[in-house]
Amino acid sequence: MKISSLLLSWVLAVNLTACTDAKKAFSLGGSAYQVPADYLVISPSSFESTDFDDNISMVALTFNNDKDFSDYMEPNSWLPGSSITAILYAREGTSLTGFSPSLSSLVEFSVDGENIIEFENSYRIFQGDTRISWQALPKSQASFDGDKVTAKWVADCIPLGGMRGSEQSHESIDIPTSCKINIEYRNSILRLSTSEKNLLDNAEKITALMLQKLDSWRVHP
Repeated sequence: MKISSLLLSWVLAVNLTACTDAKKAFSLGGSAYQVPADYLVISPSSFESTDFDDNISMVALTFNNDKDFSDYMEPNSWLPGSSITAILYAREGTSLTGFSPSLSSLVEFSVDGENIIEFENSYRIFQGDTRISWQALPKSQASFDGDKVTAKWVADCIPLGGMRGSEQSHESIDIPTSCKINIEYRNSILRLSTSEKNLLDNAEKITALMLQKLDSWRVHP
């Protein structure tokens, strides 16, 4: 009975942490934030930790329960849905770089010796024929000049769905995927993660929504 009571208390604590309007305060990249508990990817015990209030270098976020993102939660190919998560890194101390917040600035990079596969609305760039991970970019926003490509953004992608997804990564756009794109945000880098289809169709909208959320959580002096 005592063990059962303890388990019940723990479950109730988890549920209350997820359902209340509790917020966690921290500083990252020179900015102070107060983020609702529902968006933080941390355990209930960590949520109560005073150590988390210090100046931190990164924080993991989820937007899967936010109704503003519900239009972007459609099936990820044969998997039931696309998640939308992110990690916010302090720019100082990380080697990550990011694209412009509006995804409007063109960047140029080399694709010399890489395997480029063209689909109806996108390109996948593989580093060699045997690699299953790739870089994805929208066809409508990319141009090639020899071994150089200019685009507004590029995402790092991997296939999901086990061997079936891996085997089809060079042949089909209709496989479940997980892709990451880095966005500059003040003195931080926002590493957004969702499906390839989500990014190809809605990169600007999803990015704008995320940045609006971050702005709303900032504590202004």
